[in-house]
Amino acid sequence: MKYLNKRNNIIINVANRYNNLLNDNTNIITPKKAPYIDKQIHHIYAIRVKNRDNFQKYLTEHNIPTIIHYPIPIQKTKPFKHLDHFDNKKTLQFADELISLPIYPFLNDVEIEYITETINNYR
Repeated sequence: MKYLNKRNNIIINVANRYNNLLNDNTNIITPKKAPYIDKQIHHIYAIRVKNRDNFQKYLTEHNIPTIIHYPIPIQKTKPFKHLDHFDNKKTLQFADELISLPIYPFLNDVEIEYITETINNYR
């Protein structure tokens, strides 16, 4: 708890750097800040990208770890299967597009720049 505010502020800065450095990339969609939130602290930094598997392979080849946090839409899970009849096109689409980038307090500027440059060079 002693370092929580400091670490949260570092995470906010990392996310802001990602947002700024990936802002012009039309191949990805970065997280949007909700207007009612004063400080958005990312426990994950998930972007959306078409052809996620190819993108993830590309990042892995460049030694950038990624993870897919929510690969299964909620209505496709056993406890919520009864919701499958709802028209949740965005949920289904996002489940195929979301990929999480590294985000932690010790991520330094050189690493952030390498990650974002690599992403911006993806074709």
